[in-house]
Amino acid sequence: MGKRWVFSSSKYITELGLKQSATKLLKKGMLIISARGTVGVLAQLGADMAFNQSCYGLDAKDKMKLSNDFLYYALKHFITSFLSLAYENVFNTITRETFKEILIPLPPLPEQQRIASILSQIDEAIEKEQAYKEKLERIKKGLMEDLLTGKVRINHLIEEEEI
Repeated sequence: MGKRWVFSSSKYITELGLKQSATKLLKKGMLIISARGTVGVLAQLGADMAFNQSCYGLDAKDKMKLSNDFLYYALKHFITSFLSLAYENVFNTITRETFKEILIPLPPLPEQQRIASILSQIDEAIEKEQAYKEKLERIKKGLMEDLLTGKVRINHLIEEEEI
């Protein structure tokens, strides 16, 4: 499961490159979804970023009717629908037409904001628990390595029974 927010990229483009290319600069808060290959990877931008032709940038046209935060969670919910609508060529692909096939319920904006807020809090709690689990796994791995290499002896940890 991917993380919701993207704050940086492994590749960058210069301003000149941006001006001379067909790529567009997406604004912070917009959504990005992979359209080819690994279809349906969805994230929300934590900073302005450019993207390549293998992704679509999504933004609510009317911010008074649709919240990008709500749209993120709605699309996450319907991602399997996207995958079922992807067509295979050399690799899976979704097109602009794919988005027309997905109907998303649209509650009033305050309700969208509340739903997104609750789901965001749950995501944050899950991320904290996952980070804690990963920390415990690293500690366990280190302790196992110490015990198995003999760096730490367990003689004093086990009471011997008399036979």
